Amino acid sequence: MTVFWTILSGVSVYVIGQIVLKFIVDPLHAQRETRGKVIDFLIQHKTRYAFPGTEQKNPMIKRVGTSAEEWGHQLEETKYRARELASELMIRVNAVPLYGAFQFVRLVPTRKNVRLAHTELLDLSFHLLKVPVYEGTQNADRVDKIRTALKIEPEFQVDARTSDESASSE
Repeated sequence: MTVFWTILSGVSVYVIGQIVLKFIVDPLHAQRETRGKVIDFLIQHKTRYAFPGTEQKNPMIKRVGTSAEEWGHQLEETKYRARELASELMIRVNAVPLYGAFQFVRLVPTRKNVRLAHTELLDLSFHLLKVPVYEGTQNADRVDKIRTALKIEPEFQVDARTSDESASSE
């Protein structure tokens, strides 16, 4: 009889562990993964949202030597990627059960901050095409709000003195 209870308790622990893994740990992991995708997006597409618009006076069109049409295609790609990430952020929040409890112990960003990041990503996507070049500064403000809302550190910036010293020591 004790063998039966041992096996039953072992199976019960395994089943409960799997439930916790599938319904709590996996959604939390997916949310962190989405946050990582947002970080990747902000780094990979920085030039595009910093220099929006397809006008010929856009310095990136002149510097890179691309046509306004090609730059427009790149901005279109960035626009759709920003919208995908905005949607994915909201999906991940709603997939986590007991989100309020995790938010209370500060394991996840607050719903309010996720909504703010969602809104700013959508705004960023709307302000990429057919806009004046100065819109890039407003996009930078949007990115700062996204970083603050999702608690993303600014990109690593190399100090000029440090890089000169390391180059001269080699």
